[in-house]
Amino acid sequence: MEEESQERKRHLVETQKHVQKIIQNRQEKIEEIKQSTELDKKHTDKEKTESMKMFSALMHCIERSQADLLKVIEEKQKTTERQAEQFIRELEEEVIELKKKNNEMEQLLHTQDHFKFLQIFPFLHGPLHNKNWNVVRNNSRLNVETLRRTLRQLQESLNEEMKKLPEIGKLL
Repeated sequence: MEEESQERKRHLVETQKHVQKIIQNRQEKIEEIKQSTELDKKHTDKEKTESMKMFSALMHCIERSQADLLKVIEEKQKTTERQAEQFIRELEEEVIELKKKNNEMEQLLHTQDHFKFLQIFPFLHGPLHNKNWNVVRNNSRLNVETLRRTLRQLQESLNEEMKKLPEIGKLL
């Protein structure tokens, strides 16, 4: 019995050593997982910071493009308004000249002096030097090409920003 007891104690000691080794392995694995988790957390924090920078840069690029487009639209509107004012001035001047000529014609029609009538008639009857206003348009619509060009520039800017951040492919 004593021998059997001794034999079983040795076996129990071996089993205990094996269990202690398993415990040690598991504790090492726990520590490894903790370290890995901590590294992952740091890496995730870095990725979050980088992605925030990237999206901030992209948003700035979009906002800048939007501001540029609004500026182009406003400049086009101002140009259209100046052009319309010029057209109105020219038309008003032409109306004044035409009214003046019309009054002179009216006076000539009522004149009793045949010599004066024949003398002035060629000057009043001559061709009117009027601009053809039927072909003049005051176009204030935004040209689609302007919008396309702005969007193309935005796309190029975004592509440049994306090149600066090669990790974008990993995120997507």
